[in-house]
Amino acid sequence: AATQVGYRDRWRGGNLHYEDSYQSLTTGEKTYASFNGSDFVHLYEWNLREDIGMEHQFPDRQGHTLAATLYALYEGNAMENFQTDLWDMSGNQVQGHRAWEYEYRFIAQANADYVYPFADTDGKFESGYQFYTYTEDGDYKIDMYNPTTKTFARHDDLYNKYLFRRDTHALYAMLSNTHSSFSYQLGLRGEYAYWRLGNNWEWARHTRHKFDLFPSAHLAFALENDAQIRLSYSRRITQPEVFYMEPYVVYVDYYTAQCGNPFILPEYTNSAELGYSKSFGNNTFSTALFHRARKDKIERIRIPYHTGVTLDSMTNVGNDYATGLELATTLQFKPWWTLDANGNLYYYRIKNEYKVDGKNEESWNWQLAVNNNIDIAKNTRMRLEAYYVGPTVSTQGRVDEFFYLNFTLRQQLLKRRLVAGLVISDVLSTAQYISTRSVIGLESLTKIYPRSPLFAITLAYTFNNFKSQKKAESINHDLFEGTNR
Repeated sequence: AATQVGYRDRWRGGNLHYEDSYQSLTTGEKTYASFNGSDFVHLYEWNLREDIGMEHQFPDRQGHTLAATLYALYEGNAMENFQTDLWDMSGNQVQGHRAWEYEYRFIAQANADYVYPFADTDGKFESGYQFYTYTEDGDYKIDMYNPTTKTFARHDDLYNKYLFRRDTHALYAMLSNTHSSFSYQLGLRGEYAYWRLGNNWEWARHTRHKFDLFPSAHLAFALENDAQIRLSYSRRITQPEVFYMEPYVVYVDYYTAQCGNPFILPEYTNSAELGYSKSFGNNTFSTALFHRARKDKIERIRIPYHTGVTLDSMTNVGNDYATGLELATTLQFKPWWTLDANGNLYYYRIKNEYKVDGKNEESWNWQLAVNNNIDIAKNTRMRLEAYYVGPTVSTQGRVDEFFYLNFTLRQQLLKRRLVAGLVISDVLSTAQYISTRSVIGLESLTKIYPRSPLFAITLAYTFNNFKSQKKAESINHDLFEGTNR
């Protein structure tokens, strides 16, 4: 078993300048106004994590096992504070808001996994059960600035108390084997999901039940000189984030509001891939042709809200398709220095079903990532990441390309029980976000330029030697606080 106690605190702020122009529809007269603004976001929570695991080895053959694990995480006294202010050029405040989300979160996952190896072969049968639950309970309050009284006043009409819970029960089975140079793995996962969303507004309260099947197939042909050809297919699900569904208005700044969509659906992706890989020493190279079809793509949509203010919300915009080529390599130059790089080029198309002046969009997209992993000392590791993200289209417009660097330093102390980490995201402050959107009644151009890198310090202590399950790493380019890049 392992127990971890932690505290996480992060914040960000920014300054804004607005140039407004208005034209009368009756007289054609134009008026202009200038404003300065600022925004500030502060998030923190305490957390307690527990990992428990056991494994039973059957005596009849090597590898015949039954294992069970339990993971639980409680995040309490969590607070999300949002602030915006707007002043005229004389320094007089004209607008502003203060919002608070107080909540607690509970996550738990239990796994039971059974492995039965076949006699005299490399094959095996695997099956198991997984239970996952997530609960978030909290309330949302907002104060708006009144320029007449020059004070902030509580808006009880926007108060919301909410409860979200998602439970998932899943059974899976996998069969794998190797015959000479041919190997395969066939799998099937059945998943039952239950959702509940409760809040102050009756129209947004609902529950949902859904059962899905997720098949997978992986075939491989071994070639000479440590090379391999592989063919694979899989179907997977991506659940929407909780904040995508919170049905109340939050002001990112005075001119930008956002509201969740409680009825948003998960995404389903079917993927097919034909690949080739080769190993030479401690180095590897791989390439793959792929096609991915996604149903009910989730995307951030912007519409006019009221005069001068836009409203962002998440919705299922339709289906999208990606077909292309991926290249990846891992090179070990020294025992202490490893470089891995991957890039892709693909044709991307959105089949839009969102009926707000939407149309089908297409583009050629590309991305490149280069990561250096360096062991500075026995218990000290450094990682330098470089990413280039090419331009892409969206349902309402396009997003320009950007480049950024990340730096990570990890230090293990006290016989590896204490782990300290430093993460600097966007070291050179180059990850600018430029997006154009076009819908009926709205032309929107958004530019976000970072003023400084983002710093994060982590400290974790493990009270015993249980090795908790590692989550697969994923690349997330959402550096711009909810732009859904």
